Amino acid sequence: TEAAAIFKKACAAGSAKGCRELGRLYTEAKGVRHNRVAARESFKQGCYLEDAYSCSSLGLLYEQGEYRAELAAPKYHWAAVYYKKACERANGGGCALLGSLYEKGLGVDRNASEAARLYHKACDLGVAYGCRHSGGEEMGIRPHR
Repeated sequence: TEAAAIFKKACAAGSAKGCRELGRLYTEAKGVRHNRVAARESFKQGCYLEDAYSCSSLGLLYEQGEYRAELAAPKYHWAAVYYKKACERANGGGCALLGSLYEKGLGVDRNASEAARLYHKACDLGVAYGCRHSGGEEMGIRPHR
């Protein structure tokens, strides 16, 4: 589609947002064929260009095991690497997802205090899931908007 062509050109020119949006089109099959490999490459380029959403989305592809093919096994270590990059760039979703990996010990050593810290950071960044898992909602803490 026209949008895909525009985002592809923007991504090739070094636009993090172009890469992010191209990755979204491929994962959501909006105007293009569903293509996880192309999505991964787009998000990887966006993350390299310091787009937090791209890093978080790339981590999710690795966690879901869709980094090379539809039925590939999850790569939790790589999910953690990209969630950390997203969290460091103030992406609350990345913080919450990384917290979940620490809570479960997937791709990282299980660490309840690190999970709680990440959930709390996610809550501070406006992610309700982070508030629920940090115990914040029981204490009356609500995500900031």
